[in-house]
Amino acid sequence: KLRRCGVRIDFLLALTFALDLWDWYTWEVVQHLVKPATEGEGRCRFAELPGVRLFTGAATVFMSHCWGGRWGDLVAAACAGADTRRVVWIDVFAVRQWPGNGADLDFRGVLEGCAAAIVAAAPIKGSLTAEGVGMKRPSIKEAFLKSDEYQEVAKVLPFCRLWCVVEMAAVLNLGKPLVFACGKVEAPDRGGGGVGGGG
Repeated sequence: KLRRCGVRIDFLLALTFALDLWDWYTWEVVQHLVKPATEGEGRCRFAELPGVRLFTGAATVFMSHCWGGRWGDLVAAACAGADTRRVVWIDVFAVRQWPGNGADLDFRGVLEGCAAAIVAAAPIKGSLTAEGVGMKRPSIKEAFLKSDEYQEVAKVLPFCRLWCVVEMAAVLNLGKPLVFACGKVEAPDRGGGGVGGGG
Protein backbone atom coordinates (compact mmCIF):
# COMPACT_ATOMS: atom_id res chain seq x y z
CA LYS A 1 0.00 0.00 0.00
CA LEU A 2 2.74 2.46 0.93
CA ARG A 3 4.47 2.12 -2.44
CA ARG A 4 1.21 3.15 -4.15
CA CYS A 5 1.58 6.58 -2.50
CA GLY A 6 4.11 7.68 -5.11
CA VAL A 7 3.34 10.89 -7.01
CA ARG A 8 3.80 11.64 -10.68
CA ILE A 9 6.40 14.28 -11.39
CA ASP A 10 4.03 16.28 -13.58
CA PHE A 11 1.92 16.78 -10.44
CA LEU A 12 5.03 17.51 -8.37
CA LEU A 13 6.10 20.21 -10.83
CA ALA A 14 2.60 21.70 -11.13
CA LEU A 15 2.22 21.89 -7.35
CA THR A 16 5.65 23.45 -6.90
CA PHE A 17 5.01 26.07 -9.60
CA ALA A 18 1.44 26.81 -8.51
CA LEU A 19 2.37 27.37 -4.87
CA ASP A 20 5.83 28.77 -5.59
CA LEU A 21 7.54 26.26 -3.31
CA TRP A 22 10.96 26.39 -4.97
CA ASP A 23 12.75 28.16 -2.12
CA TRP A 24 10.82 26.54 0.74
CA TYR A 25 12.61 24.12 2.99
CA THR A 26 11.10 20.64 2.97
CA TRP A 27 10.13 20.93 6.63
CA GLU A 28 8.17 24.08 5.71
CA VAL A 29 6.25 22.15 3.04
CA VAL A 30 5.27 19.64 5.73
CA GLN A 31 4.39 22.27 8.33
CA HIS A 32 2.57 24.78 6.12
CA LEU A 33 1.11 22.63 3.32
CA VAL A 34 0.93 18.91 4.12
CA LYS A 35 -0.24 19.10 7.74
CA PRO A 36 -2.89 21.79 7.24
CA ALA A 37 -4.21 20.01 4.11
CA THR A 38 -4.50 16.63 5.85
CA GLU A 39 -5.64 17.63 9.33
CA GLY A 40 -9.30 18.02 8.37
CA GLU A 41 -9.20 14.85 6.26
CA GLY A 42 -8.65 12.43 9.12
CA ARG A 43 -4.94 13.21 9.27
CA CYS A 44 -4.39 11.04 6.22
CA ARG A 45 -1.38 10.86 3.96
CA PHE A 46 -1.09 13.82 1.57
CA ALA A 47 -1.14 11.30 -1.30
CA GLU A 48 -4.58 10.12 -0.13
CA LEU A 49 -6.22 13.53 -0.46
CA PRO A 50 -8.98 13.42 -3.11
CA GLY A 51 -7.33 16.12 -5.25
CA VAL A 52 -3.95 14.40 -5.07
CA ARG A 53 -5.01 10.74 -5.41
CA LEU A 54 -5.52 11.16 -9.17
CA PHE A 55 -1.79 11.78 -9.55
CA THR A 56 -0.51 8.89 -7.45
CA GLY A 57 0.57 5.37 -8.26
CA ALA A 58 3.14 2.69 -7.56
CA ALA A 59 6.46 4.44 -7.16
CA THR A 60 9.28 3.51 -9.51
CA VAL A 61 11.88 5.78 -7.90
CA PHE A 62 12.49 6.28 -4.17
CA MET A 63 13.59 9.80 -3.19
CA SER A 64 15.98 10.24 -0.27
CA HIS A 65 16.43 13.82 0.94
CA CYS A 66 16.95 16.06 3.96
CA TRP A 67 14.07 17.98 5.45
CA GLY A 68 16.50 20.87 5.97
CA GLY A 69 17.08 21.02 2.20
CA ARG A 70 15.19 23.18 -0.26
CA TRP A 71 12.05 21.69 -1.77
CA GLY A 72 13.01 22.95 -5.24
CA ASP A 73 16.26 20.96 -5.13
CA LEU A 74 14.30 17.80 -4.27
CA VAL A 75 11.85 18.43 -7.13
CA ALA A 76 14.72 19.03 -9.57
CA ALA A 77 16.40 15.79 -8.45
CA ALA A 78 13.13 13.87 -8.89
CA CYS A 79 12.64 15.25 -12.41
CA ALA A 80 16.21 15.03 -13.72
CA GLY A 81 16.37 12.90 -16.84
CA ALA A 82 12.75 11.74 -16.57
CA ASP A 83 9.59 12.05 -18.54
CA THR A 84 6.47 13.29 -16.77
CA ARG A 85 5.21 9.74 -16.16
CA ARG A 86 7.90 8.97 -13.58
CA VAL A 87 6.31 8.19 -10.21
CA VAL A 88 8.44 9.07 -7.19
CA TRP A 89 8.05 8.11 -3.55
CA ILE A 90 8.57 11.11 -1.29
CA ASP A 91 8.05 10.55 2.42
CA VAL A 92 6.44 13.98 2.85
CA PHE A 93 3.49 12.84 0.72
CA ALA A 94 3.46 9.09 1.42
CA VAL A 95 3.88 9.03 5.20
CA ARG A 96 1.20 10.34 7.57
CA GLN A 97 2.77 13.40 9.19
CA TRP A 98 0.94 12.83 12.45
CA PRO A 99 1.60 10.79 15.61
CA GLY A 100 0.84 7.09 15.26
CA ASN A 101 2.46 6.70 11.84
CA GLY A 102 4.86 3.92 12.88
CA ALA A 103 3.62 1.50 10.22
CA ASP A 104 4.40 4.13 7.57
CA LEU A 105 8.05 4.24 8.51
CA ASP A 106 8.95 0.80 7.12
CA PHE A 107 10.11 1.88 3.68
CA ARG A 108 11.93 -1.33 2.73
CA GLY A 109 8.87 -2.71 0.94
CA VAL A 110 8.72 0.51 -1.06
CA LEU A 111 12.38 0.17 -2.00
CA GLU A 112 11.92 -3.44 -3.06
CA GLY A 113 9.34 -2.36 -5.63
CA CYS A 114 11.28 0.62 -6.95
CA ALA A 115 13.74 0.40 -9.81
CA ALA A 116 16.17 2.86 -8.21
CA ALA A 117 16.66 5.47 -5.51
CA ILE A 118 17.77 9.06 -5.96
CA VAL A 119 19.50 11.00 -3.19
CA ALA A 120 18.93 14.76 -3.47
CA ALA A 121 22.16 16.39 -2.34
CA ALA A 122 22.47 20.06 -3.20
CA PRO A 123 26.01 21.48 -3.27
CA ILE A 124 27.14 23.44 -0.25
CA LYS A 125 29.50 26.37 0.14
CA GLY A 126 31.84 27.22 2.98
CA SER A 127 34.83 25.79 4.80
CA LEU A 128 34.07 22.22 3.82
CA THR A 129 34.35 22.95 0.10
CA ALA A 130 36.69 25.96 0.13
CA GLU A 131 39.96 25.59 -1.76
CA GLY A 132 43.00 25.25 0.40
CA VAL A 133 41.05 24.28 3.50
CA GLY A 134 41.87 20.64 3.90
CA MET A 135 40.14 18.56 6.53
CA LYS A 136 43.03 16.13 6.76
CA ARG A 137 44.53 17.68 9.89
CA PRO A 138 42.65 16.38 12.93
CA SER A 139 42.63 19.78 14.64
CA ILE A 140 40.96 21.47 11.64
CA LYS A 141 38.45 18.67 11.27
CA GLU A 142 37.64 18.69 14.99
CA ALA A 143 37.16 22.46 15.03
CA PHE A 144 34.88 22.26 11.99
CA LEU A 145 32.74 19.51 13.54
CA LYS A 146 32.18 21.74 16.60
CA SER A 147 31.34 24.84 14.56
CA ASP A 148 27.98 26.47 13.87
CA GLU A 149 28.79 26.09 10.17
CA TYR A 150 28.86 22.30 10.53
CA GLN A 151 25.53 22.35 12.39
CA GLU A 152 23.96 24.13 9.39
CA VAL A 153 25.66 21.95 6.77
CA ALA A 154 24.61 18.78 8.60
CA LYS A 155 20.94 19.73 8.06
CA VAL A 156 21.30 19.50 4.28
CA LEU A 157 23.95 16.81 3.70
CA PRO A 158 22.37 13.36 3.35
CA PHE A 159 25.55 11.76 4.72
CA CYS A 160 24.96 13.57 8.02
CA ARG A 161 21.29 12.56 8.40
CA LEU A 162 20.63 9.17 9.98
CA TRP A 163 17.44 8.48 7.98
CA CYS A 164 19.24 9.17 4.71
CA VAL A 165 22.16 6.91 5.65
CA VAL A 166 19.73 4.12 6.61
CA GLU A 167 17.87 4.56 3.31
CA MET A 168 21.10 4.50 1.29
CA ALA A 169 22.28 1.35 3.10
CA ALA A 170 18.92 -0.35 2.44
CA VAL A 171 19.12 0.49 -1.27
CA LEU A 172 22.61 -0.96 -1.53
CA ASN A 173 21.62 -4.07 0.45
CA LEU A 174 18.82 -4.66 -2.06
CA GLY A 175 21.27 -4.28 -4.95
CA LYS A 176 19.30 -1.38 -6.42
CA PRO A 177 20.90 1.56 -8.26
CA LEU A 178 21.62 4.52 -5.99
CA VAL A 179 21.84 7.82 -7.89
CA PHE A 180 23.08 11.08 -6.41
CA ALA A 181 21.49 14.22 -7.84
CA CYS A 182 23.82 16.99 -6.74
CA GLY A 183 22.25 20.12 -8.17
CA LYS A 184 20.78 23.32 -6.88
CA VAL A 185 17.78 24.82 -8.66
CA GLU A 186 17.38 28.51 -9.26
CA ALA A 187 13.81 29.61 -8.64
CA PRO A 188 12.08 30.68 -11.86
CA ASP A 189 12.00 34.37 -12.67
CA ARG A 190 8.66 35.74 -11.59
CA GLY A 191 9.19 39.13 -13.13
CA GLY A 192 7.58 39.33 -16.52
CA GLY A 193 5.39 37.12 -18.59
CA GLY A 194 5.56 33.76 -16.89
CA VAL A 195 8.35 31.30 -16.40
CA GLY A 196 11.61 32.72 -17.58
CA GLY A 197 10.31 36.29 -17.31
CA GLY A 198 10.69 38.67 -20.18
CA GLY A 199 7.18 39.71 -21.15
